[in-house]
Amino acid sequence: GIDIQAVNVVINFDFPKSSETYLHRVGRSGRFGHLGLAVNLITYEDRFNL
Repeated sequence: GIDIQAVNVVINFDFPKSSETYLHRVGRSGRFGHLGLAVNLITYEDRFNL
């Protein structure tokens, strides 16, 4: 994967089906005591995976 040091925002335009994948993605923002933001763009069907 890509290792970028200062990620402030993660945008999920393809919402993951598993909670492990979601946490892995959003966990890239706000590391080392910084604030982070996750924006999730979901479809009607994705609402079951929230």
